Amino acid sequence: MKKIVNLISFSFGLSFIALIIIVFDSFGSENANLLLGFNPILKLFIGENYSLIVVEKLQLKEPSSIYIHYSLLAYLIHFASFVLLGLLIDVIKFSFQKPNRIS
Repeated sequence: MKKIVNLISFSFGLSFIALIIIVFDSFGSENANLLLGFNPILKLFIGENYSLIVVEKLQLKEPSSIYIHYSLLAYLIHFASFVLLGLLIDVIKFSFQKPNRIS
């Protein structure tokens, strides 16, 4: 049981942080909107031709606004990227741990 808890520690923590950021952004917190802007995968989508999918149509009416109105797909991408990053960190951490030997 302890191995399972150790394996999911970073993935659980980062997914919890991602959910908090998404909830705060959906309630209109500007600080959470800035934290969503630091996600490099979302920046990739906004910089490419996929910005109409990730950004809501309300953003097109306010192009000079610093506040970006993200769509549900952007929140899903943000959450998935945090979960994948957490799993990657957990796998790397797990590969460097020495196995417990019972003598």
